[in-house]
Amino acid sequence: IHNNANPHFLIASVSGILEESLLNSRLLVLGNNACSAMMLERGAHKDKIMFALPEQTVNMVDESDGANNQIKWYLGVGTDVMKPISLYDWISDASKVEIGWVSYMAGKGDIYYVDENNIRRFSGEFLYGEKNTVWLGSYLGHRFEIVDRNTREVWWRNFRPDGDYDGVHNAEGVQYNCFFVVGDSGSGVGRQGTTDVVRNIERTLNAEWDRSRAVTRTFTEFGFDKGKLPLDIYTSMDTYYYNNREHFAREEWETRGYHVNWYQADVYMLGMPWGLKKYWQERLRKLVETWIGGQIPLELSDIYGMRRYEDGASLLPHVDREATHAVSLIINIAQFGVEEPWPVEIYDHGDRLHEIIMEPGDIVYYESARCIHARANPLQGGKYINLFSHYRPIGDPKWYKKTNSPSSVDPIIDIGECTLDNNNKPTCTKITPETLSPSLESIHSGRDLFNRWHKVMHNHPKTIGIVDPTKKIKSFGNEF
Repeated sequence: IHNNANPHFLIASVSGILEESLLNSRLLVLGNNACSAMMLERGAHKDKIMFALPEQTVNMVDESDGANNQIKWYLGVGTDVMKPISLYDWISDASKVEIGWVSYMAGKGDIYYVDENNIRRFSGEFLYGEKNTVWLGSYLGHRFEIVDRNTREVWWRNFRPDGDYDGVHNAEGVQYNCFFVVGDSGSGVGRQGTTDVVRNIERTLNAEWDRSRAVTRTFTEFGFDKGKLPLDIYTSMDTYYYNNREHFAREEWETRGYHVNWYQADVYMLGMPWGLKKYWQERLRKLVETWIGGQIPLELSDIYGMRRYEDGASLLPHVDREATHAVSLIINIAQFGVEEPWPVEIYDHGDRLHEIIMEPGDIVYYESARCIHARANPLQGGKYINLFSHYRPIGDPKWYKKTNSPSSVDPIIDIGECTLDNNNKPTCTKITPETLSPSLESIHSGRDLFNRWHKVMHNHPKTIGIVDPTKKIKSFGNEF
């Protein structure tokens, strides 16, 4: 805490990079009678620590006059969450965290909170699989154990029973919002068995085309756009990812279709705390409302991820759930070891293909129930981590059956004739979107989607084993 009225008076001392980052922060420019405090979250990148959430900062202001001494603390000065708060309450709130687990252990388990007297207190049952993921509200330092219900074998704990820890490298208890995988979630590669993958994919793509045509309402000119996360939200997301980057579980896709090629490359999921993800989603809602014109209030409908794609992963062309996914965000949290850009592909309201390359901290706005989107070309190397946030008009699950709101812009269908210049860059006679694919591809049916998928299968080394490029395949009575 740095007191601007007396720069030599420090309640807590920092030095080096931390001091430089904090003292250059906007949070400390408060006038001569002010003191500010920032709650730093473990795992935050040193270059981002000044981008704290408004709720993680408080400012003390001396409002004394000649007759009264009055010191007040304010939360989130300069933001829409600004309010008076006691320093004690702020510190207490900052110590609240959530802890989550998913089980891949045979049998049933029990979760226990272990108190300061080493007494176990039952906190819930622990059952197998993603659908039985457990989240608990907790506090920094709280200790937990998970044991086999029958044998009483300890499956997991976050402390050393002998108390042998140094308080830093082997700190006891909950240290941040966290998620753990207990057991081995295995691999789904090759588990398609004797299923006719090609036939099922053709059915899927025909169905996705029909679903996209059933949505009659649009919100923007092209159906998508690109932007940036607010730095404080990105810092919060990045910190959560960093702290839990080794705790992804394989996503269970075996009974959920073929939208992700789980049978060729495993995809992984990192569970997210209920409170934290709702906070992120609510903050981002305002950006999405602005993107669609600022006249249509939205409600939170779903937030999904963090999903980690790995080498060879691809995503079929598809649309999202109509009732809940009116307007949405793709958020790139991190990527590393990626050998080639992995664009998200989106077909606009005129059914033209666009390719958008993302970097960590980028967001893509899109009308996800109307605009078909994909990552058809398999990821080349490394890992790629995304988060997805979805919204719909307030109280209107049938929004997609309606006509456009008077406040919405008309979709752009005609951009003129398009050609490629000498640099393979598209140019159109009426308007040329920056993201327009140099393939100048457009689609008119589910058959077009299937033909493109099949072409990628033939031409890409990551797809060997699904389509044999030396043979023709039969699908619905047709040869390709």
